Amino acid sequence: MNEIDPANVGIYGIGIAPRTEGKNSGPEGVFFAWTGTVSDVLGENESPGVYIPNYDNAQLSDRMMDEIAGEMNTHDVSGLREDQFSDYARSQYPSALDNELEALFPLFSAADLTWEPLSEEPVVREAVDGDGQTLLLLPIYRVSSGGKDYWLFFADFTVNTIDPENLGLYAIGVAPRTASGDSPEEQALFAWADTFDVDATAPAGIFIPQ
Repeated sequence: MNEIDPANVGIYGIGIAPRTEGKNSGPEGVFFAWTGTVSDVLGENESPGVYIPNYDNAQLSDRMMDEIAGEMNTHDVSGLREDQFSDYARSQYPSALDNELEALFPLFSAADLTWEPLSEEPVVREAVDGDGQTLLLLPIYRVSSGGKDYWLFFADFTVNTIDPENLGLYAIGVAPRTASGDSPEEQALFAWADTFDVDATAPAGIFIPQ
């Protein structure tokens, strides 16, 4: 029924996405964000059609960055840990995550974290085992908060049918951002970011240079 616009009665859009246990991760998260835009505006600003989430890695990374910024700006430590980090990360490294997240949030206490979308594809690491696939995204962002500039890196398993328990966020790292980009803190962050692989051999956690 549409008494306001009788010409727009019937199906307006159809979307489909692979289903996993955690709907906040990867292409599913983008799919549910799309359904929200359609229902919120009732088709006013969203084009009709069929939506199939793809593996646009920059788009997936930007979505996770937006989620992280939202949790930071509302000081929701529990929300970031429980809603974004993978079940594997939370079950295997519970104390480390709790302690390190508590140390991370004070860096962004001004609740004004802003970030720049990726201008190119993030680093991608992938594994295929028969019909199973693991896709690990390793983006690094320019962010600002409290008048200071930072790099913010994260490791995000956006697809993981090989190890479904490890679907979602796995690690976050930050460092003050300089014009040269080669301070000891930046070099330490970049070296740490390079340790993550599809087999999750590096521990999950948070990196803050000392």
